[in-house]
Amino acid sequence: MAEEHVNDFSIKVYVDAKKNRVVYAECGGDFVDVLLSFLTTPLGTIVSLARSQSLPTEMGCLRNLYTTVENMDVQNFHSRACKTMLLEPRNSAENHCMNLKLKVDDTLGIKYCCSSDKCTFLNYPLVSHYSDEFCGCGKSMNRKVTLSQESKNVGGSFVKEDIGFIITDDLQVLRVSSNVCFSLYSKLGIMDRRTLDVRSLNVGANEIVNLLICSFVSKSTLSETFLKCKPAPEFINPILFPERSIDQSQRFEDLKINQENSVTLKLMISKSKKKVCYAEADMDFVNLLFNFLTVPLGHVVKKIQNSSFNGCVNLLYKSVQVLDEHVFKDKNSEKMVLRSSLALGCWYRNDLLGIEKSVDVSYYYALKNRFPKIYSAPPCSSSGVYTFSTMNSTSPTDGGFLRGHKMFIVTDKLVIAPISSELCFSILEEMKVHFTDIEEKIVKVNRELVSQLISMKSDKKQSYSPLISFVMPLALQALRLLVTSFVSESALTNVFV
Repeated sequence: MAEEHVNDFSIKVYVDAKKNRVVYAECGGDFVDVLLSFLTTPLGTIVSLARSQSLPTEMGCLRNLYTTVENMDVQNFHSRACKTMLLEPRNSAENHCMNLKLKVDDTLGIKYCCSSDKCTFLNYPLVSHYSDEFCGCGKSMNRKVTLSQESKNVGGSFVKEDIGFIITDDLQVLRVSSNVCFSLYSKLGIMDRRTLDVRSLNVGANEIVNLLICSFVSKSTLSETFLKCKPAPEFINPILFPERSIDQSQRFEDLKINQENSVTLKLMISKSKKKVCYAEADMDFVNLLFNFLTVPLGHVVKKIQNSSFNGCVNLLYKSVQVLDEHVFKDKNSEKMVLRSSLALGCWYRNDLLGIEKSVDVSYYYALKNRFPKIYSAPPCSSSGVYTFSTMNSTSPTDGGFLRGHKMFIVTDKLVIAPISSELCFSILEEMKVHFTDIEEKIVKVNRELVSQLISMKSDKKQSYSPLISFVMPLALQALRLLVTSFVSESALTNVFV
C-alpha cells in the first residue's frame, strides 16, 4: 500500500461520548479529495486493497470473482496484460488522484514502455498502463516508468483546498455553514454543543481503506473506523442535503449499449431449492463479469442510487451531487467524480454495461537534469521531448479479455472455471442436489430484448419472465447485482430466480 504513515491527515472529530458515536468531522478539501477518490476507484482495486489489509469484509461474490481471475491460467487471456488489467485496473481519474495528499492505490502513475530504447524513441513511441503488453516490435513492454510529480494538478485533486467541509458519520459531504450545524444538532437532538467531545485525530492509509470498505456495509462509517464501535440504528445521521428528484427515465439517458450483440446463458436451477446451482456460459458472459472489476465505484452508485443500501456510499455520492459547483476546482473535476469512466485501457467491443470509455491521452517522455521522466503534459525546460500514445490492451481484437471459444461454469457465488462434467457433478454434490432435481433455463440478450428493457419501468417488485429478468441485470441492473454482491453469496439466484 502506498504512503503508509506518510502525509497523514489531522481532522477534528465531534463525538457524542454518551452514545459513543461520531456526530461529524470537520476537515479541509484535502481530506474530502480522498473521500471523492473512492468514487473513481475501480472495483478490482477495492477488492485488492481490502485483501492487502486482511479486512473482515463482506464483499461476497466480487471477492470470488477477483480470486477467479487471479487463479485462472494466463493462457485463457488474450495477453498477460489483459489479466493484469483486471487485477490492477487503472483509475480513469489518475491525473487528478496523483495530487491526493494520501494515496492508497499503488498503481497510480505507473506506466510501461518497450525495453528497447531504439524502438521506444524511433519506431513505436508507445506507453502502456499495464506490464507485459506487446510493443509493435514484438518485445514486451516491461520497462517501468512513473508519472512525474510535476504532472500533478496544482491546488488539490477535485475540490478547492481552502474550503471547509463537514463529514457526517454516514459520509455525507457538506460545506461548513451555521445552517448545516444547526440542522444536524436539531435532528440528532443535541441541545448543548458542550456535551460533545472535540478530538483531533490522525488519519493514515489504514483508516482510509477502512473508511472505504466500511462504506459498503455501514451507515456509521466514521464511528466504526475511528471509535471502533457500531452505534445503535436509532442514532444514524439524518439526511442533511436537499434530496434531488430523479426521473426514472434518466436512468437510461447515457445508456451506450451495442444492441447488435447478444449474450446467451444456460441456468441450472434446483427445482426443490429454487436456487441456481450453476450456469453454463460462453466467453461473452464471463467477459461481462470480469469487466465488473474495471468499473469505478461511482458508476455503480450512479446507476442504482435510488435503491436501498446497507452502507452509505450512496449518500456520499448523492451529497456530492448537490454540492455547490464552486467548491470544485473546475467542471472537469466535478465530472470525474460524478461521471467516472471505465478503467484506463479496459474497453472492449461487446460491452453491455453502458459505461463511458476513458479518453486516450498522450504522455511525454523527456530528459530533465539528465534523468528520464514521463509527464502528462509537455514539460518545460527539458531536452528531447518525445510524445507517446497510450495502448488499449484489448485493441488487437476488441473481443474482451479472454481468447478462444471455451465454455465456462459460473457458480452462484461467481466462481468461474472451464466447463467439465466432473466440476458440474462436484457442485451438485456440494449443494446436496440430485441431477434429477435440475431444471434448465436458457436466457438470451439481444437487440430486441434490450429495446424492450429500455421501455420498462424499474419497479423491483414487478413480475418479469425469466428471460426478461436476465435482460434487466445485463443491460442496466448488472451494476445493481454488482453492489449486492458485496454482501451476498448467491448472486445468480438473487437475480434470476
